[in-house]
Amino acid sequence: MKLHTQFLIHIFTKKHQPLVRALIHIACPLQHMIPPYLSGFEYLSRHASLIGLSGKDAEKEVDRVLEIVSMKGLERKNSAAYSRGMKQRIALGAALLGQPMLLILDEPITGLDPIGIRDVRKILENLRGKGVTVILNSHLLSEVEKTCETAAIMYKGKILIKDTINAIVKGHETLEDVFVRYIEHENE
Repeated sequence: MKLHTQFLIHIFTKKHQPLVRALIHIACPLQHMIPPYLSGFEYLSRHASLIGLSGKDAEKEVDRVLEIVSMKGLERKNSAAYSRGMKQRIALGAALLGQPMLLILDEPITGLDPIGIRDVRKILENLRGKGVTVILNSHLLSEVEKTCETAAIMYKGKILIKDTINAIVKGHETLEDVFVRYIEHENE
């Protein structure tokens, strides 16, 4: 079985590419590794430099995202001492640097405790309120149902259904029930 790990998104035209790079941030925390010799602050500072921030601007932006992801006060600890959930929060913080307008997240709540899950949900709700588009990839369909307004069910690279959660999930069904029904129908 060959896994596809690369994708391409076409947005706007070629002349907009620098702008697009500045507006889109991607976080894939499941595969996310913070070098154990860096603190969360050092890691976020390096990411800030990658998007063109330096000096006081970078420090202010790093402080802003540390506050958002509830890691303020823990940012100077060596990341080797971080729990998986703390690393997940730092990864989300890296994606939030520069206030992107499109955020692509892969399994953002993996490794988080119930409080962390609730915090991520609130962060995503706040981003949505600010007009940020969040593309959330998750196999935790109950979380997708609680967090998202719109969902798409994909199977073998094909979108089987895309609509609002309320339009997809009817009656006493869950998103998981709908997913299973669509996949079983595809395999008939």
